[in-house]
Amino acid sequence: KSIEGTKLGSDEKVQMKFADNEPFSGLAFKVANDPFVGSLTFVRIYSGTLKSGTSVYNSSKEKSERVGRMLLMHANSREDIKEATAGDIVALAGLKYTITGHTLCEEDKPVLLEPIMKVEVETPDDYMGDVMGDLNARRGRILGMEGKDGSQLIMAEVPLKEILGYATNLRSMTKGRASYSMEFDSYKEVPKHVQDNILAANK
Repeated sequence: KSIEGTKLGSDEKVQMKFADNEPFSGLAFKVANDPFVGSLTFVRIYSGTLKSGTSVYNSSKEKSERVGRMLLMHANSREDIKEATAGDIVALAGLKYTITGHTLCEEDKPVLLEPIMKVEVETPDDYMGDVMGDLNARRGRILGMEGKDGSQLIMAEVPLKEILGYATNLRSMTKGRASYSMEFDSYKEVPKHVQDNILAANK
């Protein structure tokens, strides 16, 4: 398996394989405060190896981060480790710039990833066009539709960043007659024009 990303500052495609011998890449999915350790950033490692005491590149902020203490979190305890590999979920202490949704990687192959949600919207036929247009405006990708009894079930993939606050918008757009559900689907590369906007906003 692999993730296709974009080399930072260009349109060049990069394939990041889920393997230990690939360059390091990972995604921060949670930040929490620990009473004993302080701020912890939880990172899922997608490729390569991460070692404590080394530096990684936050491609979302264009800044280097030093990996100090690295922990494996268990139900009732924590374990200090020196090295983690593809597939591991680790907690990193002391990161200065990294927040939820940021990508960490090696300097030579920065890749921006974002969480994608699978969304299902059930709407009366009268509002289908408005709902579809709104999903497209949110960088959504329509996967399919099913018609039933005067309503449509629309299935789509939408970036998590774009679907925040969707419940209020959907209620307003359909006068409260539509409903939706969503669940996490995958991580995918951030489109080049969105990368440019992110980098410009963080400068």
